[in-house]
Amino acid sequence: MNSTDTVIKHPVKDRHPAVFGKYQVQYKIGQGAMGAVYKAYDPSIDRIVAIKTISPGILLTDDSGEFKERFLREVRATGKINHPNIISVYDSGELDGNPFFVMEYVDGKELKEFLADNSTVSLEYAKKIICQMLDALSYSHECDIVHRDIKPSNIFIDVNGNVKIADFGIAKQSNSNLTQTGSIIGTPSYMSPEQCQGKSVDHRSDLFSVAVVFYEMLTGEKCFNGSSGHVIMHRILTHTPEKPSILNVNIPKIIDDIILKAIAKNPAERYPSALDFKKVIENSGFVRNNSAAPANNFIKYSILLLVTIAVTAMSAYVLFEKHNEVEHLNKSENTMEWNAAAVEPIALSDQSKVTRLLKVAKAHRLVGRIIDPQGSNAYATYKLILSINPDNTEAIDGLEKIRKRLLEDIKLLLKKDKKEQAKSRLETALALFPGDQQYNAILNAAGF
Repeated sequence: MNSTDTVIKHPVKDRHPAVFGKYQVQYKIGQGAMGAVYKAYDPSIDRIVAIKTISPGILLTDDSGEFKERFLREVRATGKINHPNIISVYDSGELDGNPFFVMEYVDGKELKEFLADNSTVSLEYAKKIICQMLDALSYSHECDIVHRDIKPSNIFIDVNGNVKIADFGIAKQSNSNLTQTGSIIGTPSYMSPEQCQGKSVDHRSDLFSVAVVFYEMLTGEKCFNGSSGHVIMHRILTHTPEKPSILNVNIPKIIDDIILKAIAKNPAERYPSALDFKKVIENSGFVRNNSAAPANNFIKYSILLLVTIAVTAMSAYVLFEKHNEVEHLNKSENTMEWNAAAVEPIALSDQSKVTRLLKVAKAHRLVGRIIDPQGSNAYATYKLILSINPDNTEAIDGLEKIRKRLLEDIKLLLKKDKKEQAKSRLETALALFPGDQQYNAILNAAGF
């Protein structure tokens, strides 16, 4: 749990206050670097609540009192927000000089946990979650509050499938002077370019973060990743991620376009508001229709077409990626200003390439593109992976599965006395796996 997470997890066995004023503590839900969260009972209205506190150690180092003041001001600001998709703040106070606030208890789990359990989610479900998030942010933006830390661990899904946005702890009010230009606040993987540069942000920064979460839900990968916060921020400023459909062949082009617009480097090129963003998602039209066979066939052929486009684009991308990234990074050195720290440009890691190629290989196998068409199939993709990392076990295992599948195909054709087809298949198999003993044994036994 990081500094701003509100985590709904199993009880933590630890010493804790028995009460916060009238609130009776049941157990500690989670502990982070900046504070703790407790599950408690409010006897005055017979309600379960969550209580968030600041760690005493933080207060000891907060000589200026700015952190405590930020905590209390933002609590008061969030307390004015009343929206079904935002965790409500009910009360605040102090215990032995340590501030705390009381908020709605959510019976559910973080989106972060949901994604860990499910890797990716369906497009329909992702759209439902994102649209609820945008509803909530539209409301907070109308209240002149920018969240600034939208990420999966700050999004809760309750037992009824409803979204609850939490942790407005670093939110920016239009009339607040606590956050000065030049300071960097947020979680690197989900920060907007203007946040990375320590610039003043507005509601469009939240829209960027929502799009990054959308991308992760659909692909199972972070839109921007790296070995450190500085590396991640550099990639946010300079790198254009591949289209979601490259990593998930079930994603239509219109969703690619929507997400890429929302993560534009220039805020002016993004959607002007959360409601505008929500409308284009709702109108994207990718909803399954089971009412007629022709519609089903159209969808099937559309998906196959998307697969072809995606894997072809991936092949071209792999060939030219290194050249393009170096050129992009060199260009960025002359155009981007850093307000926090200078970061050396880095090339896309081989591991990142391998991770994406493994997803492409899986997509090929799912649609039956095992060894055909030439150059754009599972076999060719696994071979490309091994040219980058000869010891990659997933690629080695993938090739072995292809070898065994071809072997089974050949045996089945011989069993059906289709010798010419079996011979052709065997020749192909030997070209792909030269010297294979089982293939040669069949060749000798069949007398081809």
